This record gives sequence, C-alpha cells and structure tokens, in this order.
Amino acid sequence: MKRAITLILTVLVVVSLVTFGVNAAAKPTVEIKRGTPIVDGAIDDIWQYADKMALDRYALKGDSKATGYAKMLWDNGIIYGLVVINDDTKSAQTTAMHTEDCLEVFFDLDNKKTTAYSEKNQFRFLYDIVSPLGIRNTDNISESWADHLKIAGSEPDATTYVYEFSINEKLGVDLKFEAGKLIGIDFGYDDNTKNDSTRTAILTWNADGVEPSGNPSVMGTVKLVDVPAFVEKAVEKAPAKTEAAAADQLAPATYDISGLVFAMVPVSMACVALIKKKRHSI
Repeated sequence: MKRAITLILTVLVVVSLVTFGVNAAAKPTVEIKRGTPIVDGAIDDIWQYADKMALDRYALKGDSKATGYAKMLWDNGIIYGLVVINDDTKSAQTTAMHTEDCLEVFFDLDNKKTTAYSEKNQFRFLYDIVSPLGIRNTDNISESWADHLKIAGSEPDATTYVYEFSINEKLGVDLKFEAGKLIGIDFGYDDNTKNDSTRTAILTWNADGVEPSGNPSVMGTVKLVDVPAFVEKAVEKAPAKTEAAAADQLAPATYDISGLVFAMVPVSMACVALIKKKRHSI
C-alpha cells in the first residue's frame, strides 16, 4: 500500500512539473552592472566587462547547431542588451516571424514569476532585423516606443548574428530601472534549419523544456547593481617633490672642508720639522 501511494505521488510530481513548466534547476540571479554602450549593432568595448549569459538550454530541442550568449548593462534609467548568435543556416520563408530564424526577448519587469502575462510592464518583443518590432501588452506603454526603445543588429544573412537593444524606463507605466531592482528575463532564439514552417529548436537562457512566451515563471532573474562594469585603473605617480627638495637638486654641489684643513695642520708641522732636521744634519 505504501509503495502504491509513493508511486502515485511521484507520478503527480512529474506531471505537475511538465504541466506547469517549473524549472527543476533554475539558474542563479545574474548581476547587471552599470555601463553605457552605443546601440548600433556593433559590439563596443564596454561589453567585454559585462557577464556572459549562455544560451545553453532549450525550450524546444531539435537538430540545431546554433549557439549564442547574451549580456546586459544598465545606466541612468536605461537597460541595455546584447545577444550574439552563431548559426550557419538561415530561414526567412515562413509567414510567422517566430517560426523563422529570429531572436525573441521576454521581460517580466516586475519579476512576479506568474504563469501568464497578467501583470503590468511585461513585454515581449521580437526582431529579425528585417521585420518590425512587436511589443506585447501595448496598453502599458506610456510613451511612443520609437522614442524610448532602440534596436539594431546584423544583416539577416550573417552567420554571426548580433542583436542589440536599449529600453528607457520612460517607455512603460511605473517602469523603473534602479540599483537593487530584480527583473525576470529570458532570451529565445528560434532556429529553423529545414526552411519550412516549423521551428527546429528554441535556444534559451533559463527556460528548459517550456517556452517563456506567456509564462514568466520559467524566466531567469537579473539584478541591477550600482557597480560600474569598467573601472579605469589609476596610474601610479611618483610622489611630488617639495620646492626645497627641488631647489636642492638643482643647486651646485658644495663641500665642507674645514675638518680636512684641521686634520692637515699637524701633518704640515711634522713635515716642516723633518726638513729642518735634515738641514742641521748636512
């Protein structure tokens, strides 16, 4: 009887994990440092000082060789993102953008980790460099997105696919990017290797076996910290010399010979006495 109950409970736990999309091994919170890159699709030097977030999990796992990583920075009420994807197969033949080769970025800006998009300031936008931007929950946009959201990237046929964006806190209702804030986020790279109407794989940062689209509970978490991504090292300088020390260094050298003079007196007297003695002996 006990074995039967244990078996039933085990089955229920497994079913609940699959049904509700709970990540069994969530990644730890990543700290996002302060930095201000230029959003132009090129990788500025400042990005080398941001922590790398590997896209090494799969919401959908298939025959895909694509790899990638993401990095994030923030400063002055703006959050920045960089995603680099390596993929030698590209497809843009389908009518639905998410079934083509493209990148999706999912935000749970209140980090509520709900199982559906029901909170304010939860956005999902996608961009494949050619297609226009799409934002979810547009009723929470407080200003024109074109004024407060920038996006740039590589050409669509590139093998190394660079995607860069910035979001100003003025974009969303009650949106605030400040030190200590926790944000739910995930990246999903849709890989279509067969050039058909279905995705082969979806590479993610945190969600594993479950699509983060519409399910913030499987997203990862980042924390904005008041730490600069790059701190220029101070150049060590020699201690400054005082005016007196500098004057001493430039003045001609002088020597005190008074002691030498006194020391030579008895030697001179001895020499004189010796000379006189020799004269008397002649």
